[in-house]
Amino acid sequence: TNIPNTFQGIIDALEIFQNELIQARVEILVRRWGIQEERGLKLLSEACARLHIPATIHGSDRYMTDILHEITL
Repeated sequence: TNIPNTFQGIIDALEIFQNELIQARVEILVRRWGIQEERGLKLLSEACARLHIPATIHGSDRYMTDILHEITL
């Protein structure tokens, strides 16, 4: 899939539900690979920063198992 297009839909939802996500202390974890990966990951990362929604965002340079070791529940 085209990652910027896919993430734009997610960003739209984050904007709509920003307050609810912040109140629920939601943190986003993304590991994605695909067409225009860098552009899509940058769009999502910038949106999360702008919306003050914590996010861990990685591309194909990381394995999902490594990312899971980074987070704490």
